[in-house]
Amino acid sequence: MKFLKNFVIICLLILLNINIAFSANIKKELRFYQQIKLPYSSNQLKKYYYWNKFNEILISADNKTPLKFSEQNFFIQPKSVSHEDYCYHKGVFYFPIMYFKFNKFIYTGIIYMAFGNNDDHIFTFRLNSYDPDGKPIDAIVLDERYSEEGEVLVWNDFTIEANGKILVNQKEKLLIDAGLSDFKKGEIKSKKSQYQMTKMGLFKKLK
Repeated sequence: MKFLKNFVIICLLILLNINIAFSANIKKELRFYQQIKLPYSSNQLKKYYYWNKFNEILISADNKTPLKFSEQNFFIQPKSVSHEDYCYHKGVFYFPIMYFKFNKFIYTGIIYMAFGNNDDHIFTFRLNSYDPDGKPIDAIVLDERYSEEGEVLVWNDFTIEANGKILVNQKEKLLIDAGLSDFKKGEIKSKKSQYQMTKMGLFKKLK
C-alpha cells in the first residue's frame, strides 16, 4: 500500500513538472534554444527538414526536444507572408530552434509541422517576440514549405538582418506541365516583402 501511494505521488510530481514546463515563462524555456547572433536566414533551417519518397516534407530534429504550445502561443494569430487562401492546421507541439535579443525584446524561432489541403505536410518556421519579462507580444510565420499535391513546390527564402529588418522572398515552382500559358513547368514565380522588428516588439510590414 505504501509503495502504491509513493508511486502515485511520483506520477503526480512528474505530471506537475511537465505542466509547469509547458506553461512556464519563455525565459525559463530558453535553455532548449540555441542563442544566435543576427543575421539569420532560411538556409540555416535546411538541417531541420527532409523530403521522403512520397515527396512529403518532414521534420528532422533528432537532437531537439519537442515542447507543447502554451495556451497563449497556440491561439495567437501570427502574421503570415504566405498564401492567405491556403487553409491548414497545426499540431500542439513544436521544436525550439534559436533565440536572440533585439531592442531589449526576446525573439524565438520555432519549427513545427502543419497540415493543409489534402493533408499536405507543411514545414513551418515561426518567429515570436516577447517583452523583457517573457510575455508574448507578436508572432510571424516566415516560412511554410510544402509540395501542394505534388504539383507546385512552395517555400520562402528569408533573412533576418542585424538591423531588425526581415527580407522575405516567397516562391512557387511548377512541377508538372499544367498547360498554363503564364506558368510553365520548372518556372519559379516569386514575390518579395519586407518587415521590421519595431521598438515595441511588433513585426511591421514595410512593403
